[in-house]
Amino acid sequence: MDSKDRCRSSQLTHALLSGRRFRIEPPISISEYIEFSKRYYERCLKENPDGDWSDSRYSAGADVVNIFASLWRDSSVPRPVLEDLKMWLARLYREGDTEIRTCVVQATLEHLFEQKQIREFFADWLNDEVLAVAHAEASEWYKGGGSSPLGKPPLVSE
Repeated sequence: MDSKDRCRSSQLTHALLSGRRFRIEPPISISEYIEFSKRYYERCLKENPDGDWSDSRYSAGADVVNIFASLWRDSSVPRPVLEDLKMWLARLYREGDTEIRTCVVQATLEHLFEQKQIREFFADWLNDEVLAVAHAEASEWYKGGGSSPLGKPPLVSE
């Protein structure tokens, strides 16, 4: 299997795991889902693919917002899972070039930081010279009144 086939396989697997139309038996654990998702989204963020079954860099960043916020709201999810995702985002930002750093800030952190409790969860980034830049840039969005539906529970209409 060449690199392109592995990429397509990963994209299809992600679509199956994240879709609500299919049920996987036996169900995968939250840690398996998170590890697979991190590998998939990291690849999307770094490679910025353009395919029918793949997420672009920015759509991947938006998906990360929704996954993180959903896990945040779920009291059954152990908090170390969220710490792990925060450390993963920190690593992506630290290791990323300018395009990846901008995407992490604009597609992910800005929208996570719209929620005060999540923003406070990332406050330790202010103590790190590199991550403080990401935190400050992402905070400009909510301070300027920015708001989006990303990461928020869906509205239930009656």
